[in-house]
Amino acid sequence: MNWNWELTEILGKTAATLIAIAVAGYKAYDAGIRDIKTRNVLKREFEILKLIPPDQPEHQLIRNHISRLIQRLYEPPPPSKERLSSRLKKWQPRDVGGFVAGLMFFAGFAVWTALILRDGFSWWSLLTGFMALSGLGTIADSLKAVKQRAAHPKAEVPPPQAADAPAAPPNDNPGI
Repeated sequence: MNWNWELTEILGKTAATLIAIAVAGYKAYDAGIRDIKTRNVLKREFEILKLIPPDQPEHQLIRNHISRLIQRLYEPPPPSKERLSSRLKKWQPRDVGGFVAGLMFFAGFAVWTALILRDGFSWWSLLTGFMALSGLGTIADSLKAVKQRAAHPKAEVPPPQAADAPAAPPNDNPGI
């Protein structure tokens, strides 16, 4: 059997490029976007906390949430090996069928793109390359981070008692 080394080289370069794009996107997200988003949530939570009287149970609930956000933002990072293993443990497939379909979609279109590019550049390779990247998006969508239930328990707010709550007046203007 005669091995096509040119095709192997193209497939290797395609895989390396797609992996580099995925890693660069994740690092950009990890470096800044997530912290900026969390800081915006923290600012909004402080504003909500100011509006709620301290004697209500929601006040303590929001204070606990703010405390968890501050701990997550400012705690020192664990060593890199522990950090990697702890992050990998959090990811579980949410949709196994979507994961497998995305993997097949990615692999099929990546190979097709490599075959199109074998004889030189063709505009069709942009379309198939984009479809391969959408397969990566499907893979990413089929995974989800598992939230630590013990670290972030959902606090239940008790409903108001019927005897304590005054009856609301009828709303004559439903637009308000």
